[in-house]
Amino acid sequence: SAARHALDGRLSEARTDIGQALECATRSGSLTLRIPALGTLAHVLLMMGEFQDCATALAEALAVARPGGPTLVGI
Repeated sequence: SAARHALDGRLSEARTDIGQALECATRSGSLTLRIPALGTLAHVLLMMGEFQDCATALAEALAVARPGGPTLVGI
């Protein structure tokens, strides 16, 4: 999983995993899946030092999350 790879320091593998998860979440149309995937992507990008891409992923997640909604936990 992306989180496990990130914690193990295997950031390239984490980035690949989360890319696949985000693609699946996007295809499904489920915000419940997409928002946490974007949050995980942001964390991985932060760890990789890709700050602009991290900010973009966070902005995208926050743009579609409902204020006070449960999906904010995934960010």
